[in-house]
Amino acid sequence: MPGFITVHSSIDTKTGDYIRIFKLNSDLRDSLPEFESLEVILINFQTIFKIKKILAQSPILKKRFFVPFILPFGRFKVVNKVNHLVAGFILKIIVFFIKPVFIVGEMHGSWDFIGDLKFKGLKVIDLHGAAPEEALYSNLMNDFLFNDKLEKSIYSKVDILLCQSGRMASHLAEKYGKRDHVFIYKCGVDITRFYFNEEVRKNVRTELSIASEDIVLVYSGGFHKWQMIEETLRCYSFLKKKSKLQLRFLLLTNESSNLVRSTLEQFGLVSDDVIVKNCKHEEVSKYLNAADLGFLIREDTIMNQVAFPTKMGEYLACGLPLITTEVSRYWDISKTYEDKVKCAFSLDINLSEDSMERLGRYIGDVYQGNEDYRVACSNLAKDILSREVDKLEVRNKVIPLLKNLYLLKVKEL
Repeated sequence: MPGFITVHSSIDTKTGDYIRIFKLNSDLRDSLPEFESLEVILINFQTIFKIKKILAQSPILKKRFFVPFILPFGRFKVVNKVNHLVAGFILKIIVFFIKPVFIVGEMHGSWDFIGDLKFKGLKVIDLHGAAPEEALYSNLMNDFLFNDKLEKSIYSKVDILLCQSGRMASHLAEKYGKRDHVFIYKCGVDITRFYFNEEVRKNVRTELSIASEDIVLVYSGGFHKWQMIEETLRCYSFLKKKSKLQLRFLLLTNESSNLVRSTLEQFGLVSDDVIVKNCKHEEVSKYLNAADLGFLIREDTIMNQVAFPTKMGEYLACGLPLITTEVSRYWDISKTYEDKVKCAFSLDINLSEDSMERLGRYIGDVYQGNEDYRVACSNLAKDILSREVDKLEVRNKVIPLLKNLYLLKVKEL
């Protein structure tokens, strides 16, 4: 029976990397019910002590196999080399016996092992994120040189390349030249979990003591610098002082209460101004339903240009227009000019007074035409940002190409 293997090193089910690996390989598995599938997880020495917890997690594919790095202190070159040789040898044995039609991997945790493998099948890599540019932005030259070499190797050698946005695909083409067999897998929003529901909205607003005339601006996420929470709070603080609108701020975060309190105090915000909810991801959708617009402020860097922000899909699916910045011009959020106007406001990242005044007028427009804006946002998420779109891309484009390329390769051999 034909089969495929996925190789990864992500074990924390709450991270974006794991969620993307889970969604992609689940879609491949579901599109190939006749295939056997094996999940190969590379685990380091420290992770071995968490093996019981890892084993308790449900496997992504039908079967699962762990390949450990046997020696500690992997930061040393010699130890790292030994670990890679051992893990690579084990992977070669697995491939020899299973003879997969294709192997799937992601940039950092897999290519070192997949890249040099010799077998009849195909290599598929999910290359998401501008890793070299991110290292350069952080002034990490060794990481930049490593990631730059790795990215170039993948782009030139892999059979099929997946990336998270059209901008990422064009970014790679600008760097290395155009190539065939590049597909966009956004890791879109699950619209069976994130959607607008009027009854849920009424119940949650009642629970949170939000009046019907209140306009609720929401921020969902952490307090990392790149998430620009300070700019978000500065923006809300300005609006609260200058606008005649009846505004409330809903903060959905898992940050500690002390950090939240101290951060809010920096901007003169108190508990009466901000509703703070520490909630699990499964609860985020219902609280988004209580809001009217969502903050998604990002710096205009290549890392953010090529991104597909998870929150973008979640906000829009729940009917929330975005308060974002100029970088959003690179994101896949507009089918028509009208949709873009209804679904996002691009704010000057320096929060100029003119930009803030225009934002105030936009918020007023959203309040006046609430239902039209919600419908436009929800439809946009469903049509181009949902996981259903990803599934169709895999089923109708990636899988047929995989099968055709495999047949061609076998004939050549």
